[in-house]
This record gives sequence, structure tokens and C-alpha cells, in this order.
Amino acid sequence: MDFKRITAIILLSAMVMLTSCSVGEIIQSGAVDYSEESVIGSAAGNAAVVSELSEIIYALTIDSIKLPEFSDTASAISKCGDSLLNHLLTTNYSRFSGSTEVLKNASEKYPHLGITAAIGASDYEGALYKYFNHGGNIRHSDTSRFRYLSKIEAYIPAVQTIANSFSLDIVAIDETPSTYRMTFYCAEGDEVSQEYYAVFVKRDKGGCYIQSIRTVASEKVSYTVPEVFS
Repeated sequence: MDFKRITAIILLSAMVMLTSCSVGEIIQSGAVDYSEESVIGSAAGNAAVVSELSEIIYALTIDSIKLPEFSDTASAISKCGDSLLNHLLTTNYSRFSGSTEVLKNASEKYPHLGITAAIGASDYEGALYKYFNHGGNIRHSDTSRFRYLSKIEAYIPAVQTIANSFSLDIVAIDETPSTYRMTFYCAEGDEVSQEYYAVFVKRDKGGCYIQSIRTVASEKVSYTVPEVFS
């Protein structure tokens, strides 16, 4: 084997090793684990934070106190994409109805459908980033409650949208340098959900997105402190 061939083999091996390292870094990269961060205080008294976290929670379900559980962006989108569209339309109806460019296109390309409200694909993608920090490509298609119209690149409701009517019973919002950790229940009338624990990651320029949510208790436990007689 001549010198040039040996050199070529060595260079090829080095390239393979570098490529393997790069692939490994890509595979291992993902959501940052903030579980070891120390709590620096409570954000339960911060009205702006409470409002922002609550809005994100309301985008996870459609009029149900049972929330989906997830620990990564892909699962969040898979389980909550439909409810996010519902949330956008029920909370910002005026934005997606009336005299919008999307609806003008809809009346031209789908005149037989009589479309009165539509969520543009770009608006949906923006919401995915806002709520779940998803910044990649999205394969737009029909969902269980919305129809995707490719000619106008927008979603229209296939069934009646439903606004959430439950309330949040927030137990605690612990703040760390990078996150908010909220423990809470969903309540509607006499019905109370399991206890949930959600982690929200702060953004450098303000605001936050949800990273994970899981149940931590099967039911709400009430304990009455007995009176102390002197």
C-alpha cells in the first residue's frame, strides 16, 4: 500500500470520527434539564407571570380539566396542536375573522365553503413557538377539529370551537433562575382534576414557554387544621 493511499485512509477515518461526534451531539441535544436549579423565590404574587402561565395551560386542552402530559416539544405538539388552534380561535376570534387577507383569499378560492374565520399557517407556527418553543418545520394537515386548506395555507374549524370554562387552583409557583415551576389543579364546579406540575422555561428577552407537564397526585387532599384551645 503506497503512502498516498495510507494518507487517504487516515483522512477518511478522521472525517468519519468527526462526523460521528457531530451526529452524537445532535442526537444528544434536546431540552435542557433545569431540575437541579435552586428555587430563588415564589412568583405566585406576580400577576403578569400568573396570567402568562395560565394562558399557556388553557391552550393545552379543549374544555376539559384533564390535561395531556408531555416532556418534550414533539409530544407537546402531537398532543396539543388541535387544542392550540381551538385556543387561538376562541381567544382571538376578531383577529381571525372579518376583513383579513386570508379570508379574502378564502372567498376567492373556496367560495362554496362560506368561510368566516381562518387561522393562517404562519399564525399557527408562531403560536407553536410562543407556547412550546418549536421553531422547526411543520407538516400542515387536517386535525380532528380543524381542516387545513392548502390553497390559502390556513386552518378553518370543522366543528364548533369550545372555549375553556374551568379555573385554575394554583398551589405554588416556584421560580428558579431559568424556570417557573407551577403546581396546580383544574376545577370546574365540584369537579377537580388531579394535581399537575408544569415547568415553564424563561426566554432571554422576556416571556416563557412550557417544557413539560405531569400529574403528581391523584386527587386533591383537604386538611382542616383543628382549633387549638388554651
